[in-house]
Amino acid sequence: MKNCERLNKLPKEVQTKVIETLKAWTGCYVEKHDDGHYEVSVGVGLTKGVQPFTVVESFKNEDIFTPEEVKRYADEVWSGCDMSAW
Repeated sequence: MKNCERLNKLPKEVQTKVIETLKAWTGCYVEKHDDGHYEVSVGVGLTKGVQPFTVVESFKNEDIFTPEEVKRYADEVWSGCDMSAW
């Protein structure tokens, strides 16, 4: 795993969630909500109005993992999925 300074600045539990999310997805966003809690999301949607959070960081899996790790985690996570319908 790479040393990502942006990731290291986040709370430990958020770092863990980002790492686990990026094992399966190519990117994610870190949202900090008005009440102070964080959430990790794989998508940002268009909304009408003001949201109770701010996106404070975004990551691609290559920001965190080496190319070999990206492939290994993708194989591990998705190998049991039937993707024939896609």
